[in-house]
Amino acid sequence: MTGCLIGFAYHWTLRLDAAIENRHLLRTQRPFRETKGPMSTFSEREKAFEDKFKHDQDLQFRTEVRRNKLLGQWLATELLDLEGDAVDAYAKDVVASDLDEPGPDDVVRKVMGDLEAKGVDFTEHRLRTRMEELMVEAKKQIMEE
Repeated sequence: MTGCLIGFAYHWTLRLDAAIENRHLLRTQRPFRETKGPMSTFSEREKAFEDKFKHDQDLQFRTEVRRNKLLGQWLATELLDLEGDAVDAYAKDVVASDLDEPGPDDVVRKVMGDLEAKGVDFTEHRLRTRMEELMVEAKKQIMEE
């Protein structure tokens, strides 16, 4: 039994010496330098996802602006009987109204108010349906650019 304990103690002494040696080596190593490896690959993937998100957000914003411009032009010519520069001015007003709050509700409020002021009978449901149709058209136009 004594031989077993001596062997066990000797084994742990060797492991302790190896641990001390490793600590010494760790202290004398150079500071961390970024190298090609899993962490840099992760950083590259993270940057790629951020760039894609930024691109998608930009594309969504440009598509919504285009939809609102098309909506303003359509409303001005078809329902409000405007012509010439008044059509472009109204389209710009519709685009500017979307910058108030996120989502299309501010555009719907502005357009419905304008239609009611002119006495045009047009429901909110029909307006939202037309906005969805114009969103498809706007996305198609943006993708072709």
